[in-house]
Amino acid sequence: MKKTRALVIKHLKYGDSGLILHLYTRELGMLAFMIKGFYKQKKRNRSLLFPFAEVEISVEENTRGSLKHPKNLQTSHAFIDLHTQPAKSIVLQLLSEIINSCLRQDEANPQLYDFIFSALTLLDQKPKDFADFHLYFLLKMSHFLGFHPNTERHEAPLFDLEGGEFCYQMQSGFTLNEEESLFFKKLIFLHFDLNSTNVFNQAQRRFLLNSLLQYYQLHLPDFREPKSLEVIKLLF
Repeated sequence: MKKTRALVIKHLKYGDSGLILHLYTRELGMLAFMIKGFYKQKKRNRSLLFPFAEVEISVEENTRGSLKHPKNLQTSHAFIDLHTQPAKSIVLQLLSEIINSCLRQDEANPQLYDFIFSALTLLDQKPKDFADFHLYFLLKMSHFLGFHPNTERHEAPLFDLEGGEFCYQMQSGFTLNEEESLFFKKLIFLHFDLNSTNVFNQAQRRFLLNSLLQYYQLHLPDFREPKSLEVIKLLF
């Protein structure tokens, strides 16, 4: 039996009262759990229905790859307004869809888990000026997934999404033009903290989000476009 922290990525109602939880655990990667009779419980833990709620759970390590039944599941960290502030909730929905598409079953990456949790804690504590957060998050997460942009030739005027590097001439059909590459470069070197303000306007954010999703698709063969994409484009 192994105790681990975990983030709720996705939940599904099963039958009349059951709940299937997809959790990204710090020690064992992405796992799926079944909670029987969840919707019949008078004192059920409603935080399990929110994306990126953090819980602590005990897992039998020899049952990897199958639908598990959680033991000693309890809330680990209470966020301030991450799940009650509407704009932040929409950001969470987008990121949970993307993470669900990126991460494979049973692949543990404690460094990625720590990044996700610390980034969400920062978003939780930031009362305003977080319209660029999802862009910052996706760019930084690419490092932990193994395809962060190569910045060795960052003085070059173009960025090629397929090659993941700056270049002096068109490399493929996925090479950004000079203006687009400048936006992408600004994002790569973006500093995001409690005191930072928004850097991009709405049109630039839409372009960068489309480019990042294309970047993910080029480097992750099974990556799927998130269903909440249009909603976040309208909001930010």
